[in-house]
Amino acid sequence: MDRLIRKLDIISWANPYQAKRDLYQYLMDYENNEDDWRGFYHLNENEGYSRNEIRTKPGQYNVALMCWRPNQGNKIHDHCESFGLFKVLRGCLEEEHHICREDGDAVVHHADILIEENHVNSLESFTGFHRLKNHSDDDVAVSLHVYAPPLEKCTFIDEEGKRCVVSMRFATKSVQEQE
Repeated sequence: MDRLIRKLDIISWANPYQAKRDLYQYLMDYENNEDDWRGFYHLNENEGYSRNEIRTKPGQYNVALMCWRPNQGNKIHDHCESFGLFKVLRGCLEEEHHICREDGDAVVHHADILIEENHVNSLESFTGFHRLKNHSDDDVAVSLHVYAPPLEKCTFIDEEGKRCVVSMRFATKSVQEQE
């Protein structure tokens, strides 16, 4: 994980196009080794998934390890001002894509994709809303997420279609020094 963090620290975040390309390559190159991320692994007892902070570099990026119970997922949401990429480290995640209708109010289901272990996927805030879910009935899934700038809030959509902007929080905070 330290090698990945060092690479993130040299990305030119001021150039989003190049930053996305570099980030994608760094996540593809990241060798998935459970010993590397086990110290950040935590399952929240009260929720279906947990967001565990690995590192936040204010104004630039944050990194989180997400742990998903079987068949558990998050709510439909966007990433407001942040873009992101993630790599599945264990298991398989299902991603539901949702798009806004032309009137801007309604959000409709658009497509589903499966992201398998060691694959990298993009989380683009401008493409609409999405939801991630552990695809397994039996096993925990784990994914590594990087957001730039740091993900501080999301717009969630509830079952009635109502939108709510929520400040994001971590189930566990990293003990690494935050710069």
